[in-house]
Amino acid sequence: MAITTTTHAHPLNHPLHARAEGSCSTTHLPTESTYLSTIPLFCRHFSPPAKISTSSPVTLTYTLPSYSSPDVNWVYKISIPRKGDNEASTEVNEGDCVARMGEVLTEGKLGGAYCVVDGTEDVLFKGGSADVAWGGLVNGGVVRFESYRRKGDL
Repeated sequence: MAITTTTHAHPLNHPLHARAEGSCSTTHLPTESTYLSTIPLFCRHFSPPAKISTSSPVTLTYTLPSYSSPDVNWVYKISIPRKGDNEASTEVNEGDCVARMGEVLTEGKLGGAYCVVDGTEDVLFKGGSADVAWGGLVNGGVVRFESYRRKGDL
């Protein structure tokens, strides 16, 4: 069962160092600080730890301010990708959620997960995912942490 909600977040200051390359092709994206400051809101759903399964990811959508207007609907999702016909499940806690969702940006590549607005040092988050090997999942099972602009939004 997927859970969906919408809320507004306000940016905090958690800067990732901007780089001279990786120019943004659009500015209708959240800043790095907006993305990072919304992670604790999403991860509160994992306190106490919450069960996810192959057929029941946790997906929440937040309305975030974008670098340019209008606001952008941004998806935060944790899932277990299906391997064959096997159903898998595990628990995710708030601390793991915060750490791994942060890594989607901080471990991402310039031009891939994030970009820099031309003529500035402003870093925008484009979206991305991280597959994390997870204890208790068989056959190399992973938990996927991902975040992206809601499909269909400009």
